Amino acid sequence: MAPSDFLPLPDRVSLLQRFKGVALDELPTPAVVIDSSKVSSNCARMQRIARDWGCLFRAHIKTHKTREGVLAQVRDGERGKTPLIVSTLAEAWGVLKSGLIEEAGINDILYGVPVGVHKIPEILELRNEMAKRGGPSADVKVIIDNIAQVDVLQKALAPLNAKPIQAFVKIDCGYGRAGLTVNSPSLASLLEAIATSSHVALWGLYCHAGHSYGSKSEKDAQDFLSLEVRCINDAAQLAESILDKAAGDRSRHRSPLVLSVGATPTAHAASAGPSSQELQKLKGLLRGELELHAGNYPFLDLQQMATHALSSSGPVGHMTIDDCALSVVVTVTSLYPGRSQGEAEGSIAVSDGKLASHGDEAMIDAGGIALSKDVGQFEGYGHIVSPPSKVGWMVSKVSQEHGILAVRKGTPDQWASEWGLDRLEGQGKTQQVRVGDKVRIIPQHACMVAAAHHWFFIFDSSLKEESATVQDVWVPWKSW
Repeated sequence: MAPSDFLPLPDRVSLLQRFKGVALDELPTPAVVIDSSKVSSNCARMQRIARDWGCLFRAHIKTHKTREGVLAQVRDGERGKTPLIVSTLAEAWGVLKSGLIEEAGINDILYGVPVGVHKIPEILELRNEMAKRGGPSADVKVIIDNIAQVDVLQKALAPLNAKPIQAFVKIDCGYGRAGLTVNSPSLASLLEAIATSSHVALWGLYCHAGHSYGSKSEKDAQDFLSLEVRCINDAAQLAESILDKAAGDRSRHRSPLVLSVGATPTAHAASAGPSSQELQKLKGLLRGELELHAGNYPFLDLQQMATHALSSSGPVGHMTIDDCALSVVVTVTSLYPGRSQGEAEGSIAVSDGKLASHGDEAMIDAGGIALSKDVGQFEGYGHIVSPPSKVGWMVSKVSQEHGILAVRKGTPDQWASEWGLDRLEGQGKTQQVRVGDKVRIIPQHACMVAAAHHWFFIFDSSLKEESATVQDVWVPWKSW
């Protein structure tokens, strides 16, 4: 049994019986709610970006970890040609056991972190199950960035007379989290070890510009993408040279090599590809087949909003706060008007219709676990987007199970501009919140928020309901 088998997941059927048709503002809080129509639109946009740039696309499923989310990500791709990335083996087992191999024609899953040697037995078990369900072409690939990983894989596979495992080598393009830099002597040694291994084959090079989350403009994001492409292309040139000189069977390795680049900001920056002379020039110099990968894009969040990565002049349009599909419904539990300016102490009642002022604070029933403690270029840990009268409040502080709301600096016009909107619909002055109010918050980082919740409530804004209601429930695959 896989370790994840010991973790029982909530029963989706029972959840639907309890919550289908319930209004979002009647849900127990804190609750993650996801707009399915926005997910569909965001996924279709990313597939179009890949098609317009003429490259492969690999969908990362780590944010949602659900069958329904995978189907949304691959729906607009060509059947059997939308490979996946997982961050946990529990996700890979979820894909297998939910029938997605057969239903969606998925035959390529990449375990997207440098492989821990203790994970190898489970990965080999996954490979066997993939082959049973998807045929000999179905496979689990790995990422490696250390020669010891090659040694352990070789020792594990050789006695089994198994086919070589396909691997991406992780390249560090400046993020400093994982991988090897192109000029590192260790990279050449690693590639030489792969070239001479009988049971580890090189599928491609993999790069993740996580520091692209610091982008503040389309140009910034495009520069990060250019950096990724240049870096991985240099690594491919080195890899080709080493493979050509090696005594081993060159046919074991993919040709051309896959050059996989991306984080959601740089994958979005590729929307400028058809019109960018710089990106087109880089594409013409590639020593392999370009692949984009991304994971946050179906849902988006404040961190993505701040990058301004989508080209406003490109074919898919720029991003606005209205593209964010994931939000968190929370309940206001106490009020502290003027507290941050020393004008009031303790909790006092506030009458309906009173305007909020700088210095006002309130407590909500969601803290660092429900909203995460990730921050970004926007202030705070999340911003209220609904109801419109409460726009202007943000989550300014979080503890484990509590959050503190405060009134943002600025004006509605400034907030609209920050969020990519011409204006905020239905927003005049920010109204004071009341005890018992339900409000919806766009978090800083949707991935970390989703990881903390055991199920997600799905609604559909395209239905134009007077009060949005739960249409579905997604249950994520938990564990590692």
